[in-house]
Amino acid sequence: TNPLRVGHHFLDELDAIATEASHFQCQLTLPGAKSMLESLVWRSAWYLLSQPQPATISADVDWLCRLIALPARLSLQLSLDRAQELYYQHLYSVLVPSLVTAPNSKSSPASNQTRCAKHLLRLGQCLAIDVFHLLAHLENG
Repeated sequence: TNPLRVGHHFLDELDAIATEASHFQCQLTLPGAKSMLESLVWRSAWYLLSQPQPATISADVDWLCRLIALPARLSLQLSLDRAQELYYQHLYSVLVPSLVTAPNSKSSPASNQTRCAKHLLRLGQCLAIDVFHLLAHLENG
């Protein structure tokens, strides 16, 4: 089982609660939720960046983007500083250098690397990091 999505049913339940609270215009009181969600986002980002799984990377990034968006729906002001710093370090120490040195062919290893990079760049967008120029480069390159 992928550790990133072990609690996907909890995320679904929280998402449903957020929808219901919005529908009834309720303000939820969730003591401790902010720090717990910030920690979960950071740990999930660390796991995804340190051990990307090409076979599940699209679903992993989708899950993490849903997790990042959820606190706003719960009226929580999540601080993404730590996750953004982690992502930024990974972006310029691992992802960008691997894209620069990757061959520009449609062969399996290069195209797998490009697909993974596109998903990781989408994660950057979810974390509010400007990766548009890198995405455009991948699309045009």
